Amino acid sequence: MVRFTPPLGLGDESVRFIKEVVKRLNKEKVIQDVDTAALRLLVISYDTYLKASTLLVNEGPVIKNYRDEKIPHPAAAIASKNYNQFMRTMVELGLTPKSRDKTTTKKDEKPSPLDNFFKGRK
Repeated sequence: MVRFTPPLGLGDESVRFIKEVVKRLNKEKVIQDVDTAALRLLVISYDTYLKASTLLVNEGPVIKNYRDEKIPHPAAAIASKNYNQFMRTMVELGLTPKSRDKTTTKKDEKPSPLDNFFKGRK
């Protein structure tokens, strides 16, 4: 069982999220102690994405700079970068529907007749 302590300074939603992720990965026995760095990256990316997204919602996607010119909100780039990092890490940990299909273990499944056929051909 892997224990993970979220970094300080995270929002409540991020802490709840990572606790559920760790609980699920432990339940499925697909996580090891060496994966804590990936968990840290996941929760920090998620938290940063949430904070940047909140800024965008509250302030809008366009702001004015010091010369009173309209420019894209810097939080848009921050949100985008962290969303991409978050999703890459989710896939690596098998936390998306598509990646779960690829990482599902077949240890509980009985060999199919085709599997048995090919085993006998060695």
